[in-house]
Amino acid sequence: MTKWSSKCIFSNRWMLSACLLIVITVCAMMIADNSTQLMAQTQKPIPQNQKSVPKVKSCGGIVHNPCDRGEYCDITVLNSCDGADLPGTCKLLPRTCTADMRPVCGCDGKTYNNDCNRLIAQVQKAYDGQCRVPAKTTTIPSPKQCGGIVNQPCDKGQYCDITVLEACNGADLPGICKLVPAGCADHLIYQVCGCDGKTYDNDCYRLMAQVQKSHDGRCSRQRDTKEAETEPAPEEAERKK
Repeated sequence: MTKWSSKCIFSNRWMLSACLLIVITVCAMMIADNSTQLMAQTQKPIPQNQKSVPKVKSCGGIVHNPCDRGEYCDITVLNSCDGADLPGTCKLLPRTCTADMRPVCGCDGKTYNNDCNRLIAQVQKAYDGQCRVPAKTTTIPSPKQCGGIVNQPCDKGQYCDITVLEACNGADLPGICKLVPAGCADHLIYQVCGCDGKTYDNDCYRLMAQVQKSHDGRCSRQRDTKEAETEPAPEEAERKK
């Protein structure tokens, strides 16, 4: 029998066990429900308005993969200025750039305040830092061609010096234009033989006389080419006698 008082007392042990079992079952169900809610909160789907990081798109290379409109294929390998068919990555062309000074040198030889300005100009990157000023070099002009079949003339004050062997015996031979010297050094003796059969102390005197060169050294006692062209051959001379 149950006695009523300020406390609830079970006179039957089986009723007490049943009560405890009910309490334990309810608690377990509450714990399981809380765990399910916690997992649901930690596994929330990504909102549709939250954008993911775009993948890097490759470009260039042998197949010349293009970039999308508004993008620029930025070569990512070293020595990008000297190579062809090099791979790169597509980068979005910026509209404006900050004023921060991190100069880079472009393959066009210009220094840009930062990499953003270089991308706007759509110029490949040579290296970090300002472009180095190349050392001044004296450019030697290539000699002007003359003579030949079209008989290309030289400028005033120049002489067409034949550059091939047997310059005395040929016609329509190519040469290069050389400045006719106004004077020569007397102490420099390096004799050459001209096609006129005369020996000149050096090549400067020959050019001053505007005579083609036969060979280095003194002219021999044999008749020169000019005389050979004017004198008849031995067989023809015998026939004339």
